[in-house]
Amino acid sequence: MPVIISVYGALVIATCSMHGSEKFRGRYAFFKLLTSLCFVAIALFTGFKSDFQPLFFYLLPGFWFAVAGDYMLGLAHTDRNYKGKRFLLGAAAFMLAHISFYLAYSAANGFLWADFVFPLLFTIFMFFFMRGEKFSLGRMRIPGLMYSFFVALLVSKGVLLMVENGVSARYFLILCGGVFFLISDMILLFMYFHVPSSKKPLGAANLATYYLAMGLLGMSLYPFG
Repeated sequence: MPVIISVYGALVIATCSMHGSEKFRGRYAFFKLLTSLCFVAIALFTGFKSDFQPLFFYLLPGFWFAVAGDYMLGLAHTDRNYKGKRFLLGAAAFMLAHISFYLAYSAANGFLWADFVFPLLFTIFMFFFMRGEKFSLGRMRIPGLMYSFFVALLVSKGVLLMVENGVSARYFLILCGGVFFLISDMILLFMYFHVPSSKKPLGAANLATYYLAMGLLGMSLYPFG
């Protein structure tokens, strides 16, 4: 595990440093792909340590959707096109990742109607928040609202897992992973759809919080205690 975490950390730093670099723009998507495959490796390792319990197989599609989404957004960044087909495909893949993660944790721990309260409230908040005059989403507004619901759903599930089952290392990692994913996506909103925006510092923060989220979700499979 320490070796995988160290490699992952090095790739995260390299990818973050490339985000605002014109010199490495052509290699950016490739490094995002490498970094994403590394959080899959973390999930595979922790899944192995836990004897590949059902939760591992429930979560695996979500990790692969995240890999696809990360790569497509990397290509969109390379093209400087944040409202085109590649960006939309990347956002759709990430939405499927959130749905997959929610279904996985629910299949293992049960579905609750309360899971949907926070996502609904968060989506209503985002509807009014994104109507601000400094946001320019265009055709991304409706997909953005849909995405808001599902990114909040993972946070909601993490909270309710701890409420229903008590505090544990696994549930804490799930909750933190969901929160950092939400923070990452809020940063992305300001990066690409807020006018004016300073994309260079926000890009590193967006990537760091996202990869931290995925690493924590991968580590949540580890058989603690």
